[in-house]
Amino acid sequence: MEVVLTVTDDRGRPWEETYNWPRISTLADARAKAEAVIQGFNDTLRPHEQPRTLVDVKETATGAHEPHEWEKTNLITQSRGMSHFDTMKCPWCGITGKRFGLKEGVIRDRPYRAKVYDHCDTARAHLAKQSK
Repeated sequence: MEVVLTVTDDRGRPWEETYNWPRISTLADARAKAEAVIQGFNDTLRPHEQPRTLVDVKETATGAHEPHEWEKTNLITQSRGMSHFDTMKCPWCGITGKRFGLKEGVIRDRPYRAKVYDHCDTARAHLAKQSK
């Protein structure tokens, strides 16, 4: 989720800061994270820095999808005939695939080839709907 925080300091002039938190899906969670970020900043002030106050948190209307974050699941590169590959899995949605070479990207396994699995957020929604 991409959010815009409205922040102010002791001088009272508000400004906006944009953050992209891909694993946060609700505005309430975004507000909690924003409060933690501001608190972390205030806890580590340097000389001459003003403490900040969170005024507002809004979701941006970008409509951008979350990409998969692939992790290698095998210790040793696999081989089948003349092709060598690594098995991969997205820890957030659980879909799997194979990576043939470092620059090629990941090719999703057969059960996950549909367009709905192109992005992590749409894959999670679809899998949650299927499990009901």
